[in-house]
Amino acid sequence: MNNRRGSILVVTLGFVLIFILLGLGAIYLGTVQNEAAEKRTASTKAFWLAEAGIQKALWEYTNNSCHGLYQKNGSASCPKATTCASCTSCGTGDKCLYATVYDSSGTIAQGDYDIVLNDTNTTIISKGWYASRPSGAISPPDQSCPSSAAKGCRMILLDGGSLFGKGIFAQGQIYLHGSSSNSVVDSYNSNNGPYDPANASQNGDIGSNGVDNNGQPIIDLGNNITIKGDANTVPGGTTGGGTVTGDVSNTNPPTFIPPVVVPASLVSMAATGNHLNSGIIGVAGETHSYKYTDTSNNVSLTVNGTVNLYLTSTSNAATINTITVTAGSSLTVYTDGKATFVNKASVNAAPTVGKPINFQFYSTYASTGPADGINIGNQLQIAGVIYAPSANIIIDNNSQSSSDLYGALVGNTIISTGNNFKLHYDESLGKPPTNPASKWYEL
Repeated sequence: MNNRRGSILVVTLGFVLIFILLGLGAIYLGTVQNEAAEKRTASTKAFWLAEAGIQKALWEYTNNSCHGLYQKNGSASCPKATTCASCTSCGTGDKCLYATVYDSSGTIAQGDYDIVLNDTNTTIISKGWYASRPSGAISPPDQSCPSSAAKGCRMILLDGGSLFGKGIFAQGQIYLHGSSSNSVVDSYNSNNGPYDPANASQNGDIGSNGVDNNGQPIIDLGNNITIKGDANTVPGGTTGGGTVTGDVSNTNPPTFIPPVVVPASLVSMAATGNHLNSGIIGVAGETHSYKYTDTSNNVSLTVNGTVNLYLTSTSNAATINTITVTAGSSLTVYTDGKATFVNKASVNAAPTVGKPINFQFYSTYASTGPADGINIGNQLQIAGVIYAPSANIIIDNNSQSSSDLYGALVGNTIISTGNNFKLHYDESLGKPPTNPASKWYEL
């Protein structure tokens, strides 16, 4: 009997030990899960604090000319001493801000964010911190993004406005000459209506990343050329000739001009055909993409809906006569070759001049000579943007009738030797659209 009682006691103690171990395991597991949940919560809150910083930076850039940001001036932290005069005039480097986010009562700190907008206005980095610093305290940021459950990091690359911040921009020389005194670069804002010469604005800025060569100014203007805006170069570059109504400077830092990258969806899609012939492309209210080797000579197109077009020829990709962009439609063209807009071409300009943002032309082509690249003929009208950072843009208007370009040009070099060349910069291109991010990253 005593042996049986002893056996029952041992079994009972074994069960008690098992239940104790199970209980301790449950407590430990619950603690680990609770800690993991707290870390996820902290990480999520830090992420959204970083997002708040992104939105603050975008608002400053889009609506406030960066007046609420501070000069970073190469410091590892944000000195928060001197505010920016503008997004393009802010000390000797990046722009920054750090701030605390409070609860609805405005008394309890929920965390803070640190943001940096780089000096060329192409990248925003934002760090969000949650419960990682003493309550109510703000420490200068270290500008790094180590892994931490209480820290979230977000980065965006700005697109749109940063590409077309001036009427004309070149990696190298801008050479504008002609015998007519009517040649001009001025500006308007398509959001306020079509261009009106009687009410043209003085924001037709031009600029170059190049330096003078053998004594020749990198921005070389004929005596009959008028720039109604600023002319800016980097140190070592100068502006010569012409009439510039705004500031002339050679102290600007180099402007970041990213290469053209054809969207992967266009690169990978099957070819639609060999030659794009004249006709209608797209369907009203829909988005369609097309991939051809090149266009037929003097192609004339009517564009319906949102259309993306990729021309893969690395030689003569496009010869354009007429492109009619119907109401509510847009055309974005990517080419790997050179292109010609023929004499008397009309692009997004009939029956009335359209908004330049609705015709965008991008080229990956790299010019091999001064006259090799994107050729623009005479007596034409183009409402759009041409972005070809490795190609020369050659404007040859030998007619006494004017060629009018509404929008912006970015090229390797930009050369005009004809008469009556007019570029009307669309100021609405200089600000990012509602969603300006080309790429978003969580760091």
